[in-house]
Amino acid sequence: MPHSHEDAGSNPAPGTKLGGFPIEETLPIPQLTPAISVKHLQVFLRVHRRWQYLEDVFKQIKELGRGRIVTVTVQTDRTSIDVFRELARIETRLPTHVLTEIHEGPQILNERQNWLLSIKTLYDFADSDADAGIVWDDDWLFSKLGLREMRAHLELLEFDRIEAKWLHCWDNHQQHNALFPEHWAACLFRMYPRDQWKRLMAHCPDFVSRSPRVHRADFDIYHLGYMDPEDRRKAWEAYRAAGKIDGHSLCLVKEPDLKEIEWQ
Repeated sequence: MPHSHEDAGSNPAPGTKLGGFPIEETLPIPQLTPAISVKHLQVFLRVHRRWQYLEDVFKQIKELGRGRIVTVTVQTDRTSIDVFRELARIETRLPTHVLTEIHEGPQILNERQNWLLSIKTLYDFADSDADAGIVWDDDWLFSKLGLREMRAHLELLEFDRIEAKWLHCWDNHQQHNALFPEHWAACLFRMYPRDQWKRLMAHCPDFVSRSPRVHRADFDIYHLGYMDPEDRRKAWEAYRAAGKIDGHSLCLVKEPDLKEIEWQ
């Protein structure tokens, strides 16, 4: 399932506590700050079961990290032994400027346990002294154009968040299903002190999610989670069991509208 769709039940009310972590009242958007050159990039990588894409994900993280420190916080849950083997293999080959911290979740989690574990990890993530952050899932990648533009934004970040449009790859890497409703998600954001995660499955924390200082990029994000027919079947069954039948989920079972992808 794509991790960009937020669960309304995961949005805490202001002033409450979740797993011992206080959720403050909504704070005002910070005053405009000068453009910055990102020296420290924090990546929160959510890993579920797709070990086969992890090497490509880390290659792109290393590319974005050239010339700066990168801290990768890996959150795992419901993962297989293949995922842990691949993470261990990749970790031994990372350059010294890429630091990793793996939070291993239990193999069997109910929805609330998984939510609280992720809240704790995101709370630690938000407390980082990094200049900018990315919430990255284990099933999406940037195009080559996306990597170039992302590096340019890291050299001079003038916005609170950068958003890109998702394309859902279908059957292979060369085509996507254009039937899905248009969806944009944050792929880079400024890190501000006291910022909080109020929505678990969001791709950026509260301050920057509300900021009008946003740039919609010219490149796309390629979502690989629906590429395999079996993954699509499982995603549809999960959506249907949860009662989430909408314009997005129905595209999993309708006749696709296939368009060619240019990865350049």
